[in-house]
Amino acid sequence: MSNTYCPVLFDTIYSSNSNDSYNLCCFASEGNELDIKYKQKTHAPFDFFLSDEMNKIRNMSLNNEKIPQCQRCYKEEKSSGYSNRKRYIEERKGKLPYEVKNIKFKLRHFGNHCNLGCLMCHPYNSTTRTKELKDIGLYENVMNQYGNPDYENMDYKSYQLFKNDIVKNIEKISTFQITGGEPFQIPKVWQFLLNDIPKDNAEKISLVIDTNLTNLSYKKWHFEQLLERYRKIILNVSCDHIKDKLQFIRYPIDVNLFENNLEKYKNNINRINLTVQILNIFDLDIIKNYYNDFDVSTESYVGYPKFLSVRNLSDKYKKEVINNYSNYEDRNKIFFTEINKSQMSVKKTFVDYMNSLSRHRKLDWTKLWSENLIECMI
Repeated sequence: MSNTYCPVLFDTIYSSNSNDSYNLCCFASEGNELDIKYKQKTHAPFDFFLSDEMNKIRNMSLNNEKIPQCQRCYKEEKSSGYSNRKRYIEERKGKLPYEVKNIKFKLRHFGNHCNLGCLMCHPYNSTTRTKELKDIGLYENVMNQYGNPDYENMDYKSYQLFKNDIVKNIEKISTFQITGGEPFQIPKVWQFLLNDIPKDNAEKISLVIDTNLTNLSYKKWHFEQLLERYRKIILNVSCDHIKDKLQFIRYPIDVNLFENNLEKYKNNINRINLTVQILNIFDLDIIKNYYNDFDVSTESYVGYPKFLSVRNLSDKYKKEVINNYSNYEDRNKIFFTEINKSQMSVKKTFVDYMNSLSRHRKLDWTKLWSENLIECMI
């Protein structure tokens, strides 16, 4: 197999809420000729996916040629021996696509409304996060770290182009993966899934929904309607800690409600996705043990804001972390790539940020994390 082969190039369409664009996947770099040319306002999704440019990229993947947009995976493989590219290959369990078929459509443009303001989240993925940062005067500072534009809603004309193309090609689609915002709190998600997709086709399609699992209904719509309509529903649950630390990180989450929903929807939950960061790096085993009925994934990590990244641990604690988690599966050690990056002097920025959140949320972070955490940073 080619060392640059990636199955998502053959079986996944990814649409982004950034720059009104399509992209190879959610980890691929933006700002290249491909996503500059193929915009959601001017091109239908299958125009992009079946384009000459995408066919060229697929051939590069098969011929062991490096693809410019895929540098993140190449760097992760060089640093830790593992990457999302390798994870995608493993997930297909030997059934690797070498032609376009059974397409998963990863949708990230229905809206960015979210009822939580997770402290590491990109502001364009959460309205609550955006509002809080503006309220405490840190919006511009945080956005400058990401270097991305604000979220851009899909207008009516773009949505009709998108919807009509989906229905036209519905027989090619096996899965819709919906991300947000919080998908269950976005009206357009419900409209698309319950009104725009014909029922006869929906019965053959699986749903994968990335959710904070706080509220799986919205006005007249509820989760059971989706269960009745679609072939299968899989929930990927976002969660970064337990109890009071979870409340602070994912403010203003109701922890009791969240834990009740873990039990209520456990038959549909695929895994818990934990985003590795400075606030949970020493507690990963504790978190995994707490949610021991579920597969807790540590494949995601914070790169931005940089003051929350595990790269800023001192050398002593970097070695300790790598040693403590050396027995993790390869897919759960991708964050070693981030740890191995050079440190930045961000201790003061981190403390100022946490203090600002504490004042606004009326929750004292220093009572949840000891002073030793700050001492672990350079």
